[in-house]
Amino acid sequence: MDGNRVVESEKRPRKQRRRLANGREEPLNHDEAEKQDEGEEIVSSESSMMGKFNSGNTMTTKNGGVALFFFSLFLLSSKFCATNMLFSIGLNYGRIGNNLPSAYQSIEFLRSMKAGSVKLYDANPEILRLLAGTNIHVSIMVTNDEIINIAANQTTANKWVEDNVLRYYPETMIRTILVGNEVLSDCSDAGKQIWNHLVPAMRRIKISLRAQDIRNIKVGTPLAMDVVQTAFPPSNGTFRPDISSTVMVPLLKFLNSTKSFFFIDAYPYFPWAANSLNISLDFALFQSNVRYTDPGTGLVYTNLLDQMLDSLVFAMTKLGYPNIRLSIAETGWPNAGDIDEAGANVNNAAVYNRNLVRKMTARNPVGTPARPGQRALADYEPLPAAHNNMPYKGKLWCIAAPDVNLTELERELTFACSQGARGPIATSMDWLSRPPVIQVEDHASSPV
Repeated sequence: MDGNRVVESEKRPRKQRRRLANGREEPLNHDEAEKQDEGEEIVSSESSMMGKFNSGNTMTTKNGGVALFFFSLFLLSSKFCATNMLFSIGLNYGRIGNNLPSAYQSIEFLRSMKAGSVKLYDANPEILRLLAGTNIHVSIMVTNDEIINIAANQTTANKWVEDNVLRYYPETMIRTILVGNEVLSDCSDAGKQIWNHLVPAMRRIKISLRAQDIRNIKVGTPLAMDVVQTAFPPSNGTFRPDISSTVMVPLLKFLNSTKSFFFIDAYPYFPWAANSLNISLDFALFQSNVRYTDPGTGLVYTNLLDQMLDSLVFAMTKLGYPNIRLSIAETGWPNAGDIDEAGANVNNAAVYNRNLVRKMTARNPVGTPARPGQRALADYEPLPAAHNNMPYKGKLWCIAAPDVNLTELERELTFACSQGARGPIATSMDWLSRPPVIQVEDHASSPV
C-alpha cells in the first residue's frame, strides 16, 4: 500500500479469447496464452468500498496491450430464488502480481471493510491461518492441475481435504470448496482432458467431507459465461453442445443432490463491449431507464447482469434442473484498458460496483425477472378495506355439534351461564331450516 493507493493483486490471468464465427468467444490454448502480455502492475486510487481490494482479475485482449483490470466481487447467496434472498458481499483475493500488500495487511483490510466472504484461488496456508477467528466465510479452491489426480483416487481427495480443510476448520470458517477455475473455458487439448474429470473430482471431495462429518461446506466449481452457447434473449439460454450432455448434466445433478450452488463468473463488460452500439452503457451499469421485454416469456429486464443470470436459469431448466441456486463467484468492471477498450475506466468500475452492491443488499431484494425476490409494495394490488375493526354489537349464536353428548352440552351451558353469558343458542340439528332459538337462561328445560 502507498498512501491511499492500493496495488491490486491478480488472480491467474484470464486467457485471451478469439471470437468464432457464431459469435462465441473461445479461449486461446496454453501456448498461445503464454505469448500474451504478462500483464503490468496497475495502481488505482479509487476509494470506493469495493475499489480498494479485489482479485485483480485481468484479461489481455491483444499482444502488447494493457491488461483489463477488474474490481472483482464475490456474492454468495444463501438463497437466490423466489421469496427470499440473503447476500454476503465478499471479494476475490488473488495473489499473482508484484508489490502486493502482505497477507496480513490484506486480511486486516477485509476485516476493516466488514467483508462477509472471501474467495481464494488456492488454499494458501498463511492466509487460512490469518482468517481464523475472523467470522469471514472462506472459499478455497482445488487448482485445475490437481483435478485429474483427485478424480482418479479417493485417497488423494482425502489427503487434499486433510491438508487444506481439516488443518484450519472450523476456526477458519471454510464454507465452500471450488473445484477448478473456469475449467470449461479452456478448449485446448490439455484443457479438454480435465472436463470429464471435473464432476468426479467434486464427488470425491464431497465424500471426504462427509467422512469427516462436515456438512456445512458446499462443493462447486466456478464457470464463465462462455458455457452458454445462446444467451439472448435470456429465455433462449442454452449450454454449449460440446459440454451440455457430457459435463453439464452430471454437474447439475451433483449440485442438485448436494444442494450446492451454480457458481458463475459474470462480467457485463464483455457483452457490452462486444455490442456497445446496441447495448446501452447505462443498461450495463444498472442506471438505465431502458426496459427490455423477453419475447419468449414476457419478462422485463432493466439491466444486463439480470439477463446474463437468467440465461443460465433457462439453460439449466432446459436440462431439467430449474431450481439450482446461483451464486456470483466473480463480477466487476475493468478500471483500465487499452485505447480501443472503451468503457474500461475507474468511473465505470466504481459505478458498477456501487450499484451492484446497492441492488444485492437492498432491504427488499428484487432478484432477477426469472427468479424474483421480495416484491416491492408498489407491485401488489391495493389491500381491501377493513370492515371489522370495531367490536361486534349484534347477537352472537352458538351452534351445538350434531353428535354432541347432551349431558356434556348441558354442563357447558351451565358453566357459560355462570359466567354471565346471555344470548341465543342454536342447535345444528336442523341447520338448513334455520335452527330454533333457545335462550341461555331457559336452557335447563330446553329439549336441545
